[in-house]
Amino acid sequence: MMAKFRHRFRCLGWALIMVLVFPSLPALASGPSVPEQSVTREDLSHIELYESDADHASLFPGYSEDEKLLTALLDCYQQAMAATPVPFQYPDHPKDAFELTVCLQMNPNTFFILNNGQRAQLTIAKEKILFTKPGEDDFLTITDQALTTKLASRINEVFRAQRVRTMGRLVVEPEKRTVPMGRSFVIKGDMERNNDKMMVFLTPAGTLPDEWSGDFYASITHGDIIYPCQEAVFLGQVPVQYGRYQQRFTISPRLGRRVDGTYGAITPGEWELIVRGGKTSGITIVSTSTLTIVPGCEASSLALVVDGKEVVTDVPPELRDNRLFVPVRALAEALDCQVQYQAEQKRILVSQDHGKTISLAVHPSADRSQISQEIILGSPLPIKEGRLLAPVRALSEAFGCKVHWDKNNKAVWVNG
Repeated sequence: MMAKFRHRFRCLGWALIMVLVFPSLPALASGPSVPEQSVTREDLSHIELYESDADHASLFPGYSEDEKLLTALLDCYQQAMAATPVPFQYPDHPKDAFELTVCLQMNPNTFFILNNGQRAQLTIAKEKILFTKPGEDDFLTITDQALTTKLASRINEVFRAQRVRTMGRLVVEPEKRTVPMGRSFVIKGDMERNNDKMMVFLTPAGTLPDEWSGDFYASITHGDIIYPCQEAVFLGQVPVQYGRYQQRFTISPRLGRRVDGTYGAITPGEWELIVRGGKTSGITIVSTSTLTIVPGCEASSLALVVDGKEVVTDVPPELRDNRLFVPVRALAEALDCQVQYQAEQKRILVSQDHGKTISLAVHPSADRSQISQEIILGSPLPIKEGRLLAPVRALSEAFGCKVHWDKNNKAVWVNG
């Protein structure tokens, strides 16, 4: 009896020792972790980069273009937090305090915006790495000079690689901003945070009021669209994704809507392009640029427009026997199709996902088990600069599209 009691007492004693002496065994088994109150990828909504008062850009997790730079900045912050940070001592002398303020405004600043609305800052000032914990304003710093130099170098590399962009920047392609009727132009740029869309307008040169801010003429509206002036044409809304926007517009007389609901009636001449930020952030950003529209006959080549967007090809479209030919792969991809060349059968298969398969063949195929319809050409497809050309109308209509030839603007319009 006493032996059993001593055994139980001995087991209880060892259990008590394990609890008191080795309380951290589970933590040790889990391996190294991110420092407490640091920022992890799971916490992160996005990163905002600032350099000077106006230049800014954003980086988003899950966006492949941003992944490398975002990972580098997150690693810098985590290393700083793990390096036994100490409170930063603000300078007492007014001159030194002023110089620090200037550094904080002009030097690279990184803000980690968290999913819960909090933010943490990482910056370089006066040869020091300064940073804050999430949701706090007081700066911390590190005393390890070698690590400071290393982190400062990496942060500067990120900012150089990013080529920090100007808020509200508007880029228009082509750069000369001269667009023939029936051709397209592209707008792209970066937008102030929290804006989810851009409003795009064209208005004849000289009709835009100097004081227009996007809200001044609130009475010139159609639905929820605020027009900059009575003569303006609303081209459409462009979504902002990952702090960036890009959209292609093809010039035609029927492009856009006026404030009375009629078509845009776009004609050759000088126009002002207006890109206005959405109001989800309470801030309106307006960018403008000039655009010269010229008659289509001044275009150097024929144009192919599919569902309102010009298809730009490395080999220009050309007329052969009163039929417009274009590179078959470019047309197929514009129609959301895949292309397969079968040399033995001397045919090209153009296929939709889970849909039709159209064969372009010199002669009727012996094996037609794979195809829905066959277009007999009678002669091999023409080849230009290494590209096979296909007849636009025949292939497009085989997929149920409507084709219209715009003689005045030398453009063929394909609508699905």
